[in-house]
Amino acid sequence: MSKIDILAFKNYSYDSDSFIEDILCYSRNSILLISDFDKITVQHKPSNINFGKRTIRFYRAKSLRLNYYISPLLLWVNMFIFIKLLSKICWKYRPKVCWIENSYAAVIVGILRKCNLCDKSIYVPGDWVVSAQNRRVLSYVANNLFFPILDYLACKLNDVVVNHTEQIAESRYKYWGKKIAKKEKLYQYKMQIRADNSHGDTEKKAICFIGNMREDSGLDIAIKCLTDIRK
Repeated sequence: MSKIDILAFKNYSYDSDSFIEDILCYSRNSILLISDFDKITVQHKPSNINFGKRTIRFYRAKSLRLNYYISPLLLWVNMFIFIKLLSKICWKYRPKVCWIENSYAAVIVGILRKCNLCDKSIYVPGDWVVSAQNRRVLSYVANNLFFPILDYLACKLNDVVVNHTEQIAESRYKYWGKKIAKKEKLYQYKMQIRADNSHGDTEKKAICFIGNMREDSGLDIAIKCLTDIRK
């Protein structure tokens, strides 16, 4: 059995590239998985490990409306993908550290940790999605009922919980009325931003957007204002 140093299951975000680079600087004997809305990508693996395919796609229907109505079924089907992938890695390669940025995956890895299939597991919740604004039935069930239970189990099963903001820890405490995690820390990762001057000594002006390209990110406001800014 070839033991790996780090298994990272990271949600695609603004700091993904920098995070991957830092992990590989620490140890290339690591498996790095990047997850987005429709797939999991094996971003790095040791040369002696074979996954068969580097991209594992989630099950989705072509229709957005149909996806919404069958979302409970899709959830359980895609959970099987998480279980199969993470169980296989932990069984064969026994990671020294698991860094998990997904509540569903964190529950699975937490159970594997209790079975001594990894040495240490870290749960990194990216958000707290419980909200009074979740008024659609399935969204309400998923975010206000199902998510807090998953988050609770992930906090209980893993060794350390690293919150992206203090508000996440405060919201969790307020929801349950008590502290859940055995050990909590604040996410203090500092992303390194590098820029190459490809125009020699010519001075250029640029705007850099760092964040997720979402409808509420505010990027559209900045783009619409460019004309006025130039003036």
